[in-house]
Parts: sequence; structure tokens; C-alpha cells
Amino acid sequence: MARAGVDLRIQLGALSSADLLYMLRGKSDLRSDDLLGCFDWPSAEAAFAGSGVPSYMRDVIGAMGSEERLQLLEWCTGMSALPCGELKQKVRLCVYEGACDGDLPEVHTCTYEIHLPRYSCCEQLRSKLMLAVEHRGDGFHNE
Repeated sequence: MARAGVDLRIQLGALSSADLLYMLRGKSDLRSDDLLGCFDWPSAEAAFAGSGVPSYMRDVIGAMGSEERLQLLEWCTGMSALPCGELKQKVRLCVYEGACDGDLPEVHTCTYEIHLPRYSCCEQLRSKLMLAVEHRGDGFHNE
């Protein structure tokens, strides 16, 4: 049974405002290394054997600004910030079988998966990925 009127000032008093915000909101200013650490790269290398897609993905993330990295995190996890304890599971890069350079990547936020076509170049991946991320808030459209 919870006690009413528990005063947390003693327990939380040692923390700075920035630390408290980080605990509550997570990390919203992502560096490249922060976002790169959210992906399961060894599995990606095996899945895309013979393709440069995992390398392209690293290059694209490295060239992104902080806001773009945060948008990519939101697109692939549904989270608006990186939790202070990091992700519970890494985002997997999967091959989007049957897709071509003109297709957009697909994301499955519940299972933390991005399905990427075997893009022929880094610029193609960047272009299609950023278009998908740009429309992350559009939701499901039924015609």
C-alpha cells in the first residue's frame, strides 16, 4: 500500500535539474554515436551480404543533424527521445525482399525493424529514408 505524502526531496535533492529531466524525458539531443548504438549492425551485415546498405546507413546517420537523428529514432521506434537506460532492444535492419531503388523503406515500430531495399548507392538510401522519415506522422491512410 502506497504511503500518502511521501517527500522525495531527500532522494531527488542530489540530482540536478538536467539529470531529473534526462530521467523523465530521455535524451533528445542525439549524437551520431548515440543513434548508431541503437542498431543491430552484425545482423545487418549478414542480412545484406553483398550489398552496401549497412555501410550506407552508417554514412547517412553520420551525416545527419541532431534533429534528423531524433526524427529517425521516432520513425523506427515511435519514441520521441532515447530513454536514459537506452533501448531495451536494438533496431534490426532487414532486407525488403522484392523491393527496388524506387521503393521507400518500411518500418515496424512494435518489433523495432526497418525493412530496406538493397539500394544501389548511399544517396538513394538517404533520399528514400528521409522521405519516409519526413512522413512519419502521417499515420495510416485508407483509400
